[in-house]
Amino acid sequence: MDLDREALIKKAQQAQRIVMASVMQAVALPTFLELDISMAQLKGLVALAPNRTSTIGQFAERLRIGRSSASLLVDRMVADGLVERAEDTEDRRRAVIRLSRRGEELITRMRQGRAERNPLSAWLANLSDQDLLALVQGLQALAAEAYAATGAIGPWQEQNEEA
Repeated sequence: MDLDREALIKKAQQAQRIVMASVMQAVALPTFLELDISMAQLKGLVALAPNRTSTIGQFAERLRIGRSSASLLVDRMVADGLVERAEDTEDRRRAVIRLSRRGEELITRMRQGRAERNPLSAWLANLSDQDLLALVQGLQALAAEAYAATGAIGPWQEQNEEA
């Protein structure tokens, strides 16, 4: 069997872009449009959500912005009730930020909106058994490669989810 791996990789990437764009249109865009926060604040919530607490320096690193920019963003997020700032118990010179009740509620709302609107289950249900099995095997192999390369689990992924 003569496999053109480059062509297959390009086809896989194109299919992935189509699926992601379709999910974004069906799920993410309506959810984001319902939020009454800036894009920078949304990025801040997403960066803070996995750990729930952070120092300003850690927050800046996650967002790949300078500490002064991170501090200004935190000021706006505190003013809008998205995060709370407190003194670090280990080092009083540092501030620690954590999601506020409103910040937690927005994260929960985004997760629920994604789950309620996600058409992926219906699309998967429409696949033949053979296509579904091939997709699961391929995605599990890709997930293993991604995990080996990054060790990362997305901020919205439930670690205890079973297929």
